Amino acid sequence: MEIPFTGGCLCGAFRYVCRAHPLSMHNCHCRDCQRQGGGPMSVIAVYRREDVQFAGTLRAFRSMSDSGREVVRWFC
Repeated sequence: MEIPFTGGCLCGAFRYVCRAHPLSMHNCHCRDCQRQGGGPMSVIAVYRREDVQFAGTLRAFRSMSDSGREVVRWFC
């Protein structure tokens, strides 16, 4: 993947630019991540805040995980 790379939501209301490769990437198979993505897992990429620029407004959806911790997911 060439740096920088861009992306965003399908409707175009939210965009991002990444200026570095992720620090780490993970696949989460918990039930909450399965429900969120409608599949067997969610893919999570971790970046330094200064390496990512965001444009647009997101809304938060908060729920409790099976472990009892709050999970916050962001949507356009």
